Amino acid sequence: MKSIDKQAAGLAFAKHANSWDMEELMGTIIRLVAICGIVLVTPITSYSAESTKPESASDVVCSYAPSQSKTIAGISGAAGGAAATTAGIASALGLGVVSHSSGALILTGAGSYIAGTLGVTLVAPIVITVGAIVGGTAVTVELLCAPKNHADGYKKVVDAAQEFGRRTGSWVQDAKDGLKTASTQTASFSSIKLTAIKGKATSLYDRAFRK
Repeated sequence: MKSIDKQAAGLAFAKHANSWDMEELMGTIIRLVAICGIVLVTPITSYSAESTKPESASDVVCSYAPSQSKTIAGISGAAGGAAATTAGIASALGLGVVSHSSGALILTGAGSYIAGTLGVTLVAPIVITVGAIVGGTAVTVELLCAPKNHADGYKKVVDAAQEFGRRTGSWVQDAKDGLKTASTQTASFSSIKLTAIKGKATSLYDRAFRK
């Protein structure tokens, strides 16, 4: 039998693996599990605004609009709790859930799925409406999103996440605890539809932070 050069084989495999677009692969997996009604969730990792990792122009961050605090609380009862709600909405956007260094809970990742669904390029802050059927009831939730490389937009998303936390009390911590302790979450989200609310940045901020 012909011997195998293990070192050469390993190098060839590594070279091939480096060509994989893992972000695209994970986005595809997330969308598939969302369609099936099962949301896969990985443990929350910390995210810092001071990260030195180069950011792609397509990378985005999103937060529940503070104005949605009561709506989100209502959805959580039907979806199976704060963690399941967060996981379901993150999957609808093709994003992951992380904890910002400030303690705020945000959604982050490549914005290609959002852009493809909305038919717009995310180059500025935007309010996104997530429409879904949760527990047999139609619900609508608004999120404030912005590209990571948009300084003002990024700051406003983090501000929105912090304000949402203040308005919801223990809700954010409940979501973090649930996501950390569960490898999977089942959320009854279906018929998900994303729409964009257009307007100037200031008007979008006013909308997101309204009482």
